[in-house]
Amino acid sequence: MLLSKQPSKRHIIFSVDIGTTNIRCFAYDNFANVLGKADEMVPVLNVGGDEHEIDPILLWNAFQRVVKKCLESCHLNAEDVSCLGISSQRGTFLTWDRETSVPFHNFITWKDKRAESNCNSWNSSFSMKMFRLGAFLLYMVTRKKKFQVASVFKLTSSMVLMRLSWVLENISEIREKLLQHNVLFGTLDTWLIWKLTQGKVHATDGSNASVTGFFDPFQMQWADWILKIFNIPADILPEVKNTCDHFGDTSSEIFGAPIPIYAVVGDQQASMFGACCFEKYNINCTMGTGSFLNMNTGCTPSAAYNGVYPLVGWTIFSRTTYVAECGVHDSGTIISWAQNLGLFEEPHESSIIAQSVTG
Repeated sequence: MLLSKQPSKRHIIFSVDIGTTNIRCFAYDNFANVLGKADEMVPVLNVGGDEHEIDPILLWNAFQRVVKKCLESCHLNAEDVSCLGISSQRGTFLTWDRETSVPFHNFITWKDKRAESNCNSWNSSFSMKMFRLGAFLLYMVTRKKKFQVASVFKLTSSMVLMRLSWVLENISEIREKLLQHNVLFGTLDTWLIWKLTQGKVHATDGSNASVTGFFDPFQMQWADWILKIFNIPADILPEVKNTCDHFGDTSSEIFGAPIPIYAVVGDQQASMFGACCFEKYNINCTMGTGSFLNMNTGCTPSAAYNGVYPLVGWTIFSRTTYVAECGVHDSGTIISWAQNLGLFEEPHESSIIAQSVTG
């Protein structure tokens, strides 16, 4: 008996990217054709000095508007959308009340340097020197890469670790709520998932967790020993899921119908995946507010050399791909600085100047 082939269902995927300066939403069909798009500026606060913050409520409102605008641009309703994926700037974090979902402070972004002096103190401390020495000796005996990484471990302000430690020490309301086990921590993706699911899901993925400074990419879990050293309670941390996993469904009250969230990933890793850097030693360079160079290291984390640390690239079907990353955090700022000096009128002119250099 012959069976007639049924036409495949049209799948529409919404992808939202939250960068340092922009929120963008794209709608794709089965063949990766763009059906619609929308964007808004990220509501960055000009706090001044070393502090760089984002208002979490303004960001949440902007996220909702961008998705709704994208739905309108392609004349769709929420029930037409098969799933939602989120790519976000990494290292930007928030803490909030577990019961009320009210934030204790603004998002502290990856560019914030308020904890830099603490980083310098820790890096030059006797305890850290002994820690590195102990890790080096363990590496010489065991030859395990995780000890090699620990032997050159250096705290930086771009890591969430020291900024979170600063928050827990300096905001009295959080200290009181910690005693009641009523505090939650999350990077930007975690907060959005929490809001989208109306507090039903508190989760992140390995690509976002691995840049915090207190996630062990070798064990694929939060690093208990770091949490103990810096007095970070484990119960405030989100569940770490696969990059492609079910992160819950958006509340029907937000977009008119529930939309399953099936992918969450850090922006640099998303860029690498989008560039099809699937093979070991494939390299991707992303230039934006910061410039980052990532190399695919396959199914095992790389050793650390001179500030190049192993990170989780993505985890799909419980198989993890790792990357080694180095970066310059102020490349975008440098372009703005040169523009203000009058070296060129528009940022794209810098490319022409660079290409004119010979030798």
